[in-house]
Parts: sequence; C-alpha cells; structure tokens
Amino acid sequence: MLPAVHWGTRDVLDKYNRKFRPLPRKDVVVRCGPPVDLSAYRGRPVDAALLREVTDLLMVRVRDLLAEVRGEPAPEEFFRRTAS
Repeated sequence: MLPAVHWGTRDVLDKYNRKFRPLPRKDVVVRCGPPVDLSAYRGRPVDAALLREVTDLLMVRVRDLLAEVRGEPAPEEFFRRTAS
C-alpha cells in the first residue's frame, strides 16, 4: 500500500462554495510515500485492536508525508473522539 497526499487542491476547486478557479495558476502538490509493509498483520484475526493498529500505522505515514509537503511540523497526537 502506498500512502499518498495532496495539498493545494482547495485553491483550484472549492467544493464548499462550488467554485472552480483555474486562473491564475496555482501549485497543487501530489506526493506518494514508500510502500507500507502490512505482511506482519497477515493471519491475525480481524478485530477492533488490529484495525486500530493498522489505521494508526497508515495515518502516521500520511501525517509525516503531509507535514513534509506543507513544510510544517505535524502534531504528535491524533484527535480521538471520546464517547459521550
């Protein structure tokens, strides 16, 4: 699996306001990271803990790749919604 990110698309296509602004030209950055090896998870029973572990692994890779594209430090913690 290849993690991929894009940055700058909102400057061209604003879905919320339904506006397409191709001019003046804007930079849109698309970057793919190195493949993520998920073979360590093969054969394990699929449960909530496994899904959370794999999701966190992928999200860390995407977060780091996006921080590189944006040129800003990434947050250390992910937002976790608490059950109310």
